[in-house]
Amino acid sequence: MKPQIGTQYSAGYFRNFLDDVIEASVEGYYKDMRNQIEYGEGAQPQQNGNTNYDNQLVFGKGYSYGAELFVKKRTGKFTGWVGYTWSRTIRRFPDINEGREFPSRWDRRHDLSVVVSYERSKRWNYGAAFVYATGQAVTIPVNRYFIEGQLVSDYTDRNGYRMAPYHRIDLSATRNGNRDQE
Repeated sequence: MKPQIGTQYSAGYFRNFLDDVIEASVEGYYKDMRNQIEYGEGAQPQQNGNTNYDNQLVFGKGYSYGAELFVKKRTGKFTGWVGYTWSRTIRRFPDINEGREFPSRWDRRHDLSVVVSYERSKRWNYGAAFVYATGQAVTIPVNRYFIEGQLVSDYTDRNGYRMAPYHRIDLSATRNGNRDQE
């Protein structure tokens, strides 16, 4: 098997504002991927026991591009950062999806993180983190039927369905030291 190869190009700009209280950056990138590996159409490795899985693999190429934005407040009682990435990751394999491009399993169009912290006193610190990401691209069965006693499935195009977006918020309260630091 040939090794998978990726070449990435990126350019960005970084700047501090308000006497280094705020830092910000923006970056764009493009990545070219060769010798990518996927399971071929209809491959079901979990059902083939001790077979050679290499026979079920196909090879193609892909590319990814996007932009990343980042802003951080570094000092003071209230600190935190916001990071946002918009991206696409596409693959093309002659033996998959009739040779048409399809989103990679790792294609996440939107990825947002917001983290804040508030230091109320030397003893108490409060924080919150919010994360949002576009749902993962997957291939799912859309029809199932029996032919001559065998269960047969029809699937969406490769990675043609998106799972629900992922999001969560984490909250924290931290007590440091002993009571006389209040």
